[in-house]
Amino acid sequence: MANLSLHNKLKFFEFLNNELTLSELVNFIFNSKELEKELGKEIYTDLLLFQYDDKNSIEHLKEYIYKIIPESEFETWKLKILLKKFINEPRKIQEYLDIFYDLFCGSFDEEKHEIRLGYTFLEHLGLNYFYWMDESYLRYAHGSNWENEYRKRLNNLDFYHRQLKPIAEKILNAINQGDIKIISNGKYEITEELKLELEPNEIILLKHPD
Repeated sequence: MANLSLHNKLKFFEFLNNELTLSELVNFIFNSKELEKELGKEIYTDLLLFQYDDKNSIEHLKEYIYKIIPESEFETWKLKILLKKFINEPRKIQEYLDIFYDLFCGSFDEEKHEIRLGYTFLEHLGLNYFYWMDESYLRYAHGSNWENEYRKRLNNLDFYHRQLKPIAEKILNAINQGDIKIISNGKYEITEELKLELEPNEIILLKHPD
């Protein structure tokens, strides 16, 4: 595997996470003086000669990057970033819980025609998504008054965040300490103690304001 500096590794991570466009990554590759030394001449040449104009170039490039950087590193980085954002941005709790739900459930890989397993240790976060703040639910439950109800519930986001923040902190600490090891997307190892706590098949029920 390549010995990339943190700065250069983050560029590839951001592309894998759809935060960097293909053209931005290509520009970075062609203008980085350090990459050839870090990647080695063969890999760097492959990147320079890559068929970026191919209609499937993004997916093919992502597959090639996983040969340079282990998928485990990218998935660990992505999950840690998400947990930190959740911990530090209580006003975006609903947005992040929806992402945790998707990560918990996994997904269907259309190319490989198989189900990608989810991160079951996200159970308490993933299954506490705020269905009661969805517009369709509010319209059904409160009719024309749904917007007023939505505004009221926005004021309670910090109240819910305080209940879930310790769980996110525990998961983040476990990843940092190696008690949860991400192997690939949806595949991981977890200690038995944490497994009992984070994967009990009975989620923590949020308390609601009086």
